[in-house]
Amino acid sequence: GHCLVSRGELDDNDRLFSWVNRQRDDLKKGKLTAERKELLDEIGFCWDVQDYELERNFKLLEQHAKREGHCDVPQKHVEGGENLGKW
Repeated sequence: GHCLVSRGELDDNDRLFSWVNRQRDDLKKGKLTAERKELLDEIGFCWDVQDYELERNFKLLEQHAKREGHCDVPQKHVEGGENLGKW
């Protein structure tokens, strides 16, 4: 599983999506309690989606480069279920 929640992923997802974003905002504003942060950290909560996506896509690019010998990814190339070429 994962802790990346996107709109439309689940039937009741809009409320979960809003709640997840509120936790991130509360952390940035210093409003999140240490106890809540610790609980969310324990389940692998993703605090920064952009950093997560950068790390994930970089690892996919490394895989591609290791296999193909270069980082010149075709625009429509999919690697690990992600459109790496678009990234």
